Amino acid sequence: MARLDHAPDRRRTNPSRTTRAVGFAAILLAVLLAPSLALAADGDAWAPVEGLAFNKDGTIKVGFAKLGVLHFDGAWACTTKVTPDAGQPQVNADSWSLTGALGSPSGELRIAERADKAAPDTLRVTVEVTAATAVATNSLSVCISLDLEHFSGVALSLDGTPCVLPAEYKDMGVLSKSGVQRLVIPQAGGIGRLELEGPFDVYIQDNRKFGGETYEVRLGMTPGQGQITKSSLAFNLRVAPFAAEPISIAAACNMGFRDETDGDQQGGWTDQGQNDLRMMKPGQTRLGGILFDILDPAQNGGKSCLVFAGPQREYFVKTAAVASPGKAYEQLYLLHAIAWAPQQKDVPIGTITVTYADGSSGTIQVLNARDVGNWWAPDANRPNGLIAWTGENPESFVGLFLSKFALERKPLKELRFDVTGAAVWMVVGVSAGEDAPLCVKETSYIVANERWKPVKHTWAIKAGSAFDFSSLVETPAGKDGRVVVRNGHFELENRPGVKTRFVGANLCYTANYLEKADCERLAENLRRMGYNTIRFHHYDRDLPNPKSSGTTEPDPVQLDKLEYLFHCLKKNGMYITIDLYTDRYLKKGEIAGFDRTVRHDFKQLVPVHAPAMENWKTFARNLLTHRNPYTGLTWAEDPALFTICGLNEDNFFVNGLKGEYDDVRQLYEARLDAQLASQGRTGLTPEEHAAELDNLGMQIQLEGIRAMHEYLRSLGYQGLFTDLNMCNHYGNYPQRDELDFVDNHSYWDHPRFLEKAWSLPSALSQRSSVAAGSYPAGLAPTRIFGRPFGVTEINFCVPNHCRAESGPVTGAFAALQDWDGVWRFAFTHTSKTITGEPVPSTFDIAGDPLNLLSERLVPLLFLRGDAKSATTAIPIVYTSDALKMPCARKGPPSAYTTLGYYARLGSVRGDCRAHADCAHIADLLAGQGAKTEGGGFWHHLAFWQRRGGPGAAAGASEFAAFLNSDSPGRVASSAVPLFDLDSKTLAADLAAAGIIDPAKVDLVAKRVVSETGEIVHDEGQGTLTVATPRTECFVLPGKVSLSGAAVTAANTDPDFAVVAVSSLDGKPVAESARLLVLHMTDVQNTKVKFGNRKHTVIEHAGTLPRLARNGSATITLKTANAATLKAWALDIDGTRLAPVTLRNDAGALTLDAKVFQPAGPCMAYELATE
Repeated sequence: MARLDHAPDRRRTNPSRTTRAVGFAAILLAVLLAPSLALAADGDAWAPVEGLAFNKDGTIKVGFAKLGVLHFDGAWACTTKVTPDAGQPQVNADSWSLTGALGSPSGELRIAERADKAAPDTLRVTVEVTAATAVATNSLSVCISLDLEHFSGVALSLDGTPCVLPAEYKDMGVLSKSGVQRLVIPQAGGIGRLELEGPFDVYIQDNRKFGGETYEVRLGMTPGQGQITKSSLAFNLRVAPFAAEPISIAAACNMGFRDETDGDQQGGWTDQGQNDLRMMKPGQTRLGGILFDILDPAQNGGKSCLVFAGPQREYFVKTAAVASPGKAYEQLYLLHAIAWAPQQKDVPIGTITVTYADGSSGTIQVLNARDVGNWWAPDANRPNGLIAWTGENPESFVGLFLSKFALERKPLKELRFDVTGAAVWMVVGVSAGEDAPLCVKETSYIVANERWKPVKHTWAIKAGSAFDFSSLVETPAGKDGRVVVRNGHFELENRPGVKTRFVGANLCYTANYLEKADCERLAENLRRMGYNTIRFHHYDRDLPNPKSSGTTEPDPVQLDKLEYLFHCLKKNGMYITIDLYTDRYLKKGEIAGFDRTVRHDFKQLVPVHAPAMENWKTFARNLLTHRNPYTGLTWAEDPALFTICGLNEDNFFVNGLKGEYDDVRQLYEARLDAQLASQGRTGLTPEEHAAELDNLGMQIQLEGIRAMHEYLRSLGYQGLFTDLNMCNHYGNYPQRDELDFVDNHSYWDHPRFLEKAWSLPSALSQRSSVAAGSYPAGLAPTRIFGRPFGVTEINFCVPNHCRAESGPVTGAFAALQDWDGVWRFAFTHTSKTITGEPVPSTFDIAGDPLNLLSERLVPLLFLRGDAKSATTAIPIVYTSDALKMPCARKGPPSAYTTLGYYARLGSVRGDCRAHADCAHIADLLAGQGAKTEGGGFWHHLAFWQRRGGPGAAAGASEFAAFLNSDSPGRVASSAVPLFDLDSKTLAADLAAAGIIDPAKVDLVAKRVVSETGEIVHDEGQGTLTVATPRTECFVLPGKVSLSGAAVTAANTDPDFAVVAVSSLDGKPVAESARLLVLHMTDVQNTKVKFGNRKHTVIEHAGTLPRLARNGSATITLKTANAATLKAWALDIDGTRLAPVTLRNDAGALTLDAKVFQPAGPCMAYELATE
């Protein structure tokens, strides 16, 4: 059992024990480490009982509930992830079992789970956790995760005593009870009751205490705390469907589900042609826990439903009678909907006359908006009408409502339906039974309506338009020599002292292989984007010659296409970066010793297995020594190829040696065995062995990086080399110190796949990065001062509703940090985007109007240099021992990374003298005093003491924060202040030492003003203000107004928006004669399907056309050109669509921006004096 979405409790031990307080840092760490809840079951899950599934990761899914093992070690580090053993789980008709590892920072735990059918609807479940060496444990339980959306206010039953899950947060602990025999969750997500029989101790926690959105019901294992070597729990698990039975409407039906011709009075459903219900599947189905029988029209004379007369369809029936089987029921259930719904609420739609066997009768009134809603694009549940079923037809998504009505408990004879004519009423199913607590999966779609309208799109930019930033790009690339590293930044070889920054994007897979005309068109437009660099990514999948026995020989046709694209990009001023392995599919037997295909595990093979390294070298040699006929240079010779990454995302900490890499692991184990034998070391505990393997793995990887770099030099490659381009673990710092420059990757709201990797459904947060506060600040510490830093993959992913913030956040933060390059991931993954309609995608900005618009701000803020860089630097000082530290798999705390909106963050090695600045630091660390640096760059140290670290001398400093002072000069090491980066008072400590301005950094209010004064990041309010002389940007939640120096932006809409104003003539905004104004809301695909109302689960990506969300903003500009500036709404390519009115009030111009314009949705404007 694993992957539970919870905000772990750092104050509870076993359910029946008392609480204890611990530090917030520990709580935060556990929240960050906790995996996300995967509500969907695995595609190959064992499902022995209706509504219940055992997943291959050990979790048990029951409707919206999920069960899994939850372990907290002695330091309250949380573990939920189970790694199954090879060949697991074992499944047959009546049983399921799984063995595997439950990894814990405090030691290896083994888990064994088993489920056996004890009855047709009951399973006997046993869970056992063992450890070869006792593992310190604060809490061990089987945890039932219940989400707020479906379980808020629900009453659980513990031995017959109700326990209501609070709708509003009151306390972290909801209930603690020992010796519970029977636990009942009354509804488990549209299936029935979930019943568990113990005994067990129960603790119920409300995770809103930690910002979570779940309740946890923890069933304590025995023992549940202490030094654990063996613990177990056994219980019966039963899903009890609600007692409800269908009542047949077959004899009364008047329509089928399918219609061919609109309004011909001959077809089915609402007689609207293909806007029908033909996708409805016949047969028995359980919706909201209630069983319905959906009729098959082919078996009932073409009839399957009741459709009653209403507006525009007066020719339908007005009454119908349905016979009942003569049983007594508590509730009547309808699966129904209406068409041509009235605008007013509580309008009577119809009545149901209930006749009982004793001759008595009653009347049920069905009201609009209380009991039922429109079937076409249903937008919300009703008080007595849940959207229980949804589908899609060519016109829209459609739905049916589930309603219940009380009956007298006596035998039922007949139901007669009559209508008022206020709407067309459609009844698809009738059922009756016990009074069940209804619960449905709340699917949500986006379709064209008064809030969303189709928007046309192209990735191309009109030359000379307000979107044409080609003037920022010098051509051709390489004219001033190679890109070199000087003073810790990129420079061009023949332009010493002039820092060079890069802005660009990734071209992936087939987007690298185009016809010549498409290459030329693409390169010209990328230059107009303001891009001066492109990363060829995933190109290696489609480059190998299919006729070759291996994958190292390029296909001549494909190579010619790639080299012509290289030529076109170089001609248009773009420098190229590549990885020498990304996604090449190595053939079976291509690597000696591996009689199987090799893909991503190639990354771990290269440094440890000589044949794999040789394969890598051969691919590199064949590509880099090939002479490009269009440039006349080999790849290695060409200064336009300025960086190479050896292996993409090969970080040892991330890829590890588990699961599919078992045969690779054996190679590392063999190296470790040889090393231990040479040292005469035996008798290692499993924990010690795992630590040694990690240490050796990191060292082997470092050896591989050195070997790759050396080999590239032997080929004549003179450019820069990098690797390890993901994650922020401390252990990577010493490895990255050997690279020419540091590269990293990061995404906001990257999808988390719930069933199968890279497939829907997937989960996302739908949060703004500004409101979350952690992004992209978490990247900053991975920069190493003295080396350039770039992010070759950065993105704000579709369909996040707040991704319009991507440009201001990326451009302003990168500039403040004085980074050296940012590459959007991606421009596109497919040639189809270049040659035809841009394809909508999670990652591709070429197919996303919103990200494409917001991207315009990155070249302005970062490449043009509109936003200033901070002068203060607060780096972490590390030593080579970071490879072996207990914290090597961790990263800096948020109290430190939050300072990234104030000063430059990064790291620097303290036991290295390779560079002058490092030697200066080494002197300080060695207590030899400090040198006077002419630039006054490094002048204070702030040590972070890692107390009690293995192998560290008493009182030794393993990390330190290295700070810049306002008073350059000599600083004696004895005067160096010490700071604990884990301290809750870190900001206050730094302020007291004069390192930061306390008026600008308020971590309690979560508000930080940059040292430059240009950026205000208010996490608490969810706002960002960037006010530079030439560009001003505002991230605005609904109904929020912000002001910069010359611009005030008021979001007059209730939903999120981003406003930006930028000078296009290089003058300050207040003086500019040509400006670009952006007012960005949201863009989604038609019929994008979400699995809940919060849109945090996406089930279908949707189709074209794209839809723009309406919005409005008042944008006021103080300008010297108020009398002469005019405004135009812009198309997505920069073409002027139509004039827009500006209001002039005493030199201040006001633009009333509205997305829905007469010419179509618009999110960009041009202001010019012409």
